[in-house]
Amino acid sequence: SMTGGGVQTPGFMGHGKHFIASKKFMKAEGGLERLVWLPKKLKEEIADAINKTAKELYDIDNFADMIADETIAEDGEALLNFLTEKGHPVLNMEPMM
Repeated sequence: SMTGGGVQTPGFMGHGKHFIASKKFMKAEGGLERLVWLPKKLKEEIADAINKTAKELYDIDNFADMIADETIAEDGEALLNFLTEKGHPVLNMEPMM
């Protein structure tokens, strides 16, 4: 299935890469704390901005280190294990669906 083109697809949101580190990113859904996985290249590119925003909003240091990528998790079980090991704040949030 395609995403974008004005069509809403549950679980997908089109935006610019630098918006991910914005204080407004997914604000209604809980914000940056919902971010659990990014491609490694993108995560490395925006890590400083993510860390800055997470520190300002949630007083979390090195938040980018709590975000998985394809070298860490390629399935749900590995992702959950990583998030648990890191104490990711999403584990204490209400499910979105």
